[in-house]
Amino acid sequence: MRLGKICKIILFLMLLGGGIRPLSAEELTKQQAKKAEQEFVISNPNSKAKLNIVNSGAYLSDFSVAELEDIFNYLEYDEYINPPANVYPRIFVKNIPYDFASMKNATERNRLFVKILMPLVLKVNMEIYEERENLLALEYGFEQEKDFQKAENAYKKAISVSPQEDFYYNLGEVLVELKEWDEAIECFRKVLQTDLKDGNCYFSLGVCYFNKDEKNMALDNFQKAVEINPQDIFAYFYLGYIYQENGLTNFAIESYQKVLAISPDYSWAYFNLASIAYKSGNIEEAKNYLLKTIEYNPMDIE
Repeated sequence: MRLGKICKIILFLMLLGGGIRPLSAEELTKQQAKKAEQEFVISNPNSKAKLNIVNSGAYLSDFSVAELEDIFNYLEYDEYINPPANVYPRIFVKNIPYDFASMKNATERNRLFVKILMPLVLKVNMEIYEERENLLALEYGFEQEKDFQKAENAYKKAISVSPQEDFYYNLGEVLVELKEWDEAIECFRKVLQTDLKDGNCYFSLGVCYFNKDEKNMALDNFQKAVEINPQDIFAYFYLGYIYQENGLTNFAIESYQKVLAISPDYSWAYFNLASIAYKSGNIEEAKNYLLKTIEYNPMDIE
């Protein structure tokens, strides 16, 4: 059986949309179960097959193909493509029937496979959707309240459900705001495991290492950031500052000039160039840079 083709069909059906119909205990068990939580064994005394019914649905385990077909029919799960109202019952099979491989009819084998997977796939899809909706609500709340602790918890919960690059990156940015440098670094490294060309991650790593006073690591990451994104004025500014602090004046000037070539009104670049000129004895040049600083942002110089 070519599972790849079957999985593509399932994905296509997911894209078409669908849901999971919440069945009551009466619908699931008819007259045989007295409580929704009751667990019972199929009538064959030699069978190990079990049906565990809880509020979230019916969970099946250790069924043979024949027993699984019987229980599907018993629970009225007949249609597996375009079912009534395009909804699927909450019937979740914990493991493939032990004699599944012995099914000789490929069509029937594929049909049963899809019937097993569809509710599971939709269940996971629904959980991820709900988590994303919760995350969006929390993000909106964060934008309003700037509650970084709440945002951290939201992203960590989202990652536990769906470990996506964006979630790791956003969590990293929140941890930067919380000054949790080491945890933030771990998040950005996670993103870079799958995307080595993410300039924003290198920039954020540079910020983390800069604040950890690991200037060589910061320098390395800021350099990678501008290699990927030559328009990143903030990475150039950090580079200029690190060079300036280490007495590499020419490199610092070059970095600040790159900032101004991209953003001519970036006042702090003028201010730092003024500082370099003043320390070098170029008073007139320092004065001109200071005037530029005041011109573009009067609040920078009082």
